[in-house]
Amino acid sequence: MFELKQPTTVLLSSVTNRSERHGDDQAPAVSFGLTYEGSSRMLDTLCPEVRQLLGLPGIETLSLKTICQGWTVLIEHGIDEDDPIKLGGCKVDHFKITPKNDQMIELKMRVASTDLTPMRLGLLGMKVQQEIVVKMTAPKGATQTSDDAEAKALEKQKTQEAAGQQRIDGDTPEKALVRAVKGGRAAH
Repeated sequence: MFELKQPTTVLLSSVTNRSERHGDDQAPAVSFGLTYEGSSRMLDTLCPEVRQLLGLPGIETLSLKTICQGWTVLIEHGIDEDDPIKLGGCKVDHFKITPKNDQMIELKMRVASTDLTPMRLGLLGMKVQQEIVVKMTAPKGATQTSDDAEAKALEKQKTQEAAGQQRIDGDTPEKALVRAVKGGRAAH
């Protein structure tokens, strides 16, 4: 599971203020780009197979379809070390890996969140193109997916569980469809 449990220095490459539809309402949201430069061992938690590919000739940049949904991101902002910018429910995706010399990599990623206040947005916006220190942690029971439809299905499942609906372990929309089709045939 991809996490940055230890404070990690990254470049805040971009910040985009936007809005996101939540039902009939528009909610303030932010997307920002982070760039990590360091050891390729970082990939062991994101996609271990990729580390082996980095040594192959002709590999310039690899794009991963991995989606981390629900992560908490803490960003030190230099004003109060004990009070970092805290963004919950983040989606971390758009991973791009560029191999460097001596088992080093450049890892770019996008973080998106609606857990936003004007103060958080302002503090974040003031750090564009600067190095920042971040921590990223997965929520309890988190999942990493490689498909946006799967990420949305997992989010819907979690919402249903929170509402008290029963979960069928390992269920996906595709599995539910197969089960329904098989059940329909058995009845005839």
